[in-house]
Amino acid sequence: MVDGKLSNVPAAQLLKQIPSTSIKSIELITNPSAKYNPDGMSGIINIILKKNIKIGFNGNINLGLNYQDNPKFDWFWFFGYVKVC
Repeated sequence: MVDGKLSNVPAAQLLKQIPSTSIKSIELITNPSAKYNPDGMSGIINIILKKNIKIGFNGNINLGLNYQDNPKFDWFWFFGYVKVC
């Protein structure tokens, strides 16, 4: 489980993929309810991740010049304010 949601990824592979700085805590549920394991023979690992808060401005500018038949100039810009909680 990750943040209380079941995952199809095996626990060993999941722990290899998640950076340790992203993990807030790990819960071991030794006696899960029948909802999670009808046999009741094993436990569940619940990995609780830190909540990322990213606030700030970001942007991107792309410029291009093409010289095939006629000179062509291309440009693109993006600017935004990000707040993710």
